[in-house]
Amino acid sequence: MVTVVIASLLGGLILKRLARGIGKIETANYKNSFLVCLISNVSTMIIVSSITSGVDPGILLSFNVFTGMIILSLILPVAYIIAGKIIWKCAWRQSLKVNIIWGIPWILSIAFLYLK
Repeated sequence: MVTVVIASLLGGLILKRLARGIGKIETANYKNSFLVCLISNVSTMIIVSSITSGVDPGILLSFNVFTGMIILSLILPVAYIIAGKIIWKCAWRQSLKVNIIWGIPWILSIAFLYLK
């Protein structure tokens, strides 16, 4: 959990700049950008852990791991887009524009890791 808070503190700085510069979101500041990061990261942790907990490892291994990881990696950017829309009180398009900038490299990096 400490890692999530530290990542959210740093992410808030980056997200604020992206929201102001790229998304033209006037309501974006460091405090609410940090909150977008924190809520998105915590909710993603809860969703992923609830999906993967209590599941027989044999069942997980029988699925295509690559496909599963791509689906799981989509949860974080979607959480950021939703949290950004709600917290910044902006249009869906603005939140999408801001969060797609880091979301696509995130998904591609996960895909690259599991293609090996």
